[in-house]
Amino acid sequence: MDETLKNLHFCQMLLGSKIWFTPSKETLALRVNGIGWKERMPASFVNRPSGTGDFMLLGFHGPAEFRDATGMRRFESPSCIFWKPGDPHYYGRGDGPIVHSWLHAEGSAMAEVAQHAGIEVGVGYPVDDLSPLEQMLQELHGEMTEWAEPSLEIARAVIDTGLRRLSRLILRHPHPNLPPKNLHDARLRVDSDPASVLSVAGMAREAGLSRQHFTELFRHHFGMAPMKYVLHARLHRAAHLLRDQNRRVSDVARAVGFEDPFHFSRSFRKEFGISPRLFKKRQMGDLMSLTTVRLMAVNAWVRDRGI
Repeated sequence: MDETLKNLHFCQMLLGSKIWFTPSKETLALRVNGIGWKERMPASFVNRPSGTGDFMLLGFHGPAEFRDATGMRRFESPSCIFWKPGDPHYYGRGDGPIVHSWLHAEGSAMAEVAQHAGIEVGVGYPVDDLSPLEQMLQELHGEMTEWAEPSLEIARAVIDTGLRRLSRLILRHPHPNLPPKNLHDARLRVDSDPASVLSVAGMAREAGLSRQHFTELFRHHFGMAPMKYVLHARLHRAAHLLRDQNRRVSDVARAVGFEDPFHFSRSFRKEFGISPRLFKKRQMGDLMSLTTVRLMAVNAWVRDRGI
């Protein structure tokens, strides 16, 4: 197939943003379950506490937030993460849409190619660009759709090559060091009960560090100051609780550590771009359906390209 036509064929697939493949009942060393290319997601967060039953390679083309083995992280430029089956998934963006590309696949071969490429599972990395991932997805799409019997050997080679190319870009950036146990425990306490964390001094004391040293280490490992992380955790816990129709906004504010409802409302709006009351109302049924959002994304893609 002519390269221009092949690219056009791939772009046509993009109008749906993603494609899933029919699962096989066989036990295979590699099974490609689905791919997505530059899928646009409105301002929100995906939260899968138990992940999925397969490996997920996820690349963000712009600003995004996600939780990895080191904690909650935010990148303003392209980034990626590779999750194994069962790893919790938490990603998105509270202050705007994200654009992401992804691969879902399973089998022992996925663990092997990740190990060979030197990509640490469960750790997010900044990258200079995502062209290796985009090329991998395009070649996988061709192999899976243009042949009656796709070759798993070719698919494995495509994934292996793509991960090795991606690894080259990752190695240009310092590897994120895992935090020491006292910092790890401090972050876990915030994540589990952000309302109980009242001051940096208290966090530092529990970690056995001076306030200044604790703040410097926390910022180094988790990308933000301690109390900013606490505020972030409180607001995202609040967003989760607001989905409960039986909870009033004022009750949610107190539950996550805000005594002043006006302070809560201002902070929530700053984080999510919407008031907590309107957020709750939309969660109760006024939010546009996911189908409508996807259609809007497709129409925008077509409009931007003059198709």
